[in-house]
Amino acid sequence: MTRIVIRRTLLNLIPLRPLMSTTRTRNVLCAIAIGVLLSLPGIAEEISTPPESFSFPPSPTRIHIAKGLWWHFFRITEAGALMGGAIYDESFDVHGRTNYHGYGKTLGDFPRTAKQFFDYHVIVITGSRANALSAGIQMQLRDWVVQGGGLLVTGGIQGLGRGKYSGTVLEGLLPATVSEEDDFKKTSPGAVLSPTAKGSEFFGNSSAWNQKPLLFYRHGDLVLKDGARVLLESEGQPVLITWNTGKGRVALFAGTVCGDPQPGELPFWEWDGWPRLLARTLQWLAETPLAESSDGAAPAGKEYQSNLRQLKELTDINVEGLFDEDDPKPKTGDRPDTLKTILQLAVHCRDRVYALAVVKALEESGTVIKPELAETLFDSISRYVSGQLFSGPGKALATSPDSGRAALGIRVLASAKLPEGIPFALRYLANGLGGLSGNSKTGLAATMRVETGEDERFRLAAVRALADYSDENLLPAFRKSAAGWNVKSVPSPAIAELQKDLSEEIQLVLCQLGDGEAAENVVNLMVRNRLKIDENLDVTQQPLYVPTPTLVKERKRLADEIPHLRARNARAAVTLARFPRSGLPFLAKNAATWKGDQASEYLQACLARRMPKETLTSEERKALTQIIRECKLQSVRALCYVRLNPSGQEAISLLSDLVAGDEAAAGFSLSQCAALPEPGRAALIRLGLDHRSRKVRHNAARAIVLAAPGEQETLSNKAKLMASEDEVLKAILAR
Repeated sequence: MTRIVIRRTLLNLIPLRPLMSTTRTRNVLCAIAIGVLLSLPGIAEEISTPPESFSFPPSPTRIHIAKGLWWHFFRITEAGALMGGAIYDESFDVHGRTNYHGYGKTLGDFPRTAKQFFDYHVIVITGSRANALSAGIQMQLRDWVVQGGGLLVTGGIQGLGRGKYSGTVLEGLLPATVSEEDDFKKTSPGAVLSPTAKGSEFFGNSSAWNQKPLLFYRHGDLVLKDGARVLLESEGQPVLITWNTGKGRVALFAGTVCGDPQPGELPFWEWDGWPRLLARTLQWLAETPLAESSDGAAPAGKEYQSNLRQLKELTDINVEGLFDEDDPKPKTGDRPDTLKTILQLAVHCRDRVYALAVVKALEESGTVIKPELAETLFDSISRYVSGQLFSGPGKALATSPDSGRAALGIRVLASAKLPEGIPFALRYLANGLGGLSGNSKTGLAATMRVETGEDERFRLAAVRALADYSDENLLPAFRKSAAGWNVKSVPSPAIAELQKDLSEEIQLVLCQLGDGEAAENVVNLMVRNRLKIDENLDVTQQPLYVPTPTLVKERKRLADEIPHLRARNARAAVTLARFPRSGLPFLAKNAATWKGDQASEYLQACLARRMPKETLTSEERKALTQIIRECKLQSVRALCYVRLNPSGQEAISLLSDLVAGDEAAAGFSLSQCAALPEPGRAALIRLGLDHRSRKVRHNAARAIVLAAPGEQETLSNKAKLMASEDEVLKAILAR
């Protein structure tokens, strides 16, 4: 809010309104005024430094794609697969278009707060308008990049100069200045996309460039900034430019996926080398700074230290006599503000010492906690809970007869990876509120509780606690405990929603513990949620010409569902990313049935490589090979191939079998040709030329230039014999 107010205030105070006849003038004056403010003591720090300390998430790479027109031609998710898998999120900019999803016209789902930005390693903005993002959000984006984020901006018919980037904060992040005029330019016929000397060093030498990928349109009139590096060019003009800014990295691709390829021409976006090139770029962008350890003393700051002292004072409360012998509820008037005070202080937690003070304050003050508040409290401190010091207060809470306190206790024990919490979590999952009866003779029986959903919330806490242990050996015990819960036949709407959450959460944990069937259930659940989000957004973004009370109420209901569905999918994606390698053989059994672009994205999270180097067992390699052979989703095949990392002869054997298969399998096989040892390429290309699919034969003909020089003439002659009735094949050979 501070940043937006500064911009508006400056424009209102500077007495130059008659001069602001153009957007460019207004932006320049605003930039000058902000520069003046930044030179003042204290102001620069307030604007450029996030108000809180955030760190980037663990692997796999998390990518947010701001999707402008024709974004899918950039093949970003294929590139993510070649990186070893990624988790994706999205927002849309569809300004001025019809017969397309009507939502997200101003990138409505783009990150808006510092915390949301730090959910991602990389943000990609594909051909979107600058004014789709407010000045305030652009400044948040700048802060995130400076703190270590990776940003890729691409061209498009609504991007860069056409998208009014000039003079904006967004342009300030780029390694080149952008024209304030329409900079969309058609290249000369046959303009090839090629690496510079720095590009060859960055991407490595590859014979794939021999296929001469073409660029038809680009953004011109770019002026490189100091420190910019040009990696790709066309007709001597920069196309891919990178630089470092602060701790972060930015790449600008000034090309577009526009153009009308003629027979035989290979546009860069259809070139098999493009996803590899993009994967290397995204990998570089995703190299974020390591998170600093939070095990030391509390962060400096009088306010933080004061809050910590207040929490420690709360642990000195004398709770003797706080409860009657037969009544677990606190007496009216006994420290009614204690819980409220702890809640207010807990949100400021930034280290382990502070987190421990919160847990001790809750444990020793004897406050009764509702299960939903227990989850809120845990979210505030969970990042900083670790070590044996949490054992005492955590176990004291876990053995409480109060469901909220017990729920918080098992979450704390699980987050600290303390094994004494496992029996409690399993018991509470199996028995719900009935599991509390063993904690105290004064605890109320589960049957006496009012039907408020407390039982479901309590079991949810137990499920999430068991998830935090991430111990595959818990799978049998977890299955047994989960079987103790039965869905109520006729629940109230509120409880029905909680039961749905609990049912889904159980599937998530089964997935996390290596249950392949549960992993598929989670993927299907995410697809259903995604389709429901799309449906709801389509309805809520439509103009409401006759706002009757019924329609207004229905739109509000659909709008309220969206964040809940998104939260479900976000949690599911994180869980899929924890799917253990031991579950691969069970997951691979149904690989032939997987279908759909959305399922492909979610399966990447499930199959993603967890570390740069991994040693696979023979069973795991067999499972990855099965997925490569049977799965129809190309990005999933590519990801499994990257993880399998077959040796030269193993790769030739596998790809030769695939190229003789259906069109999808053959296409995938040929896409890997450039990565094969040169002696093995000719045999693969020869098999491709004999394929029954014309499209496969065309791809094989394009790959002839990848073969060893002594093999190329033989392969070309073979292709020419087949080209008499195929004009496209003739054109490919002519190039």
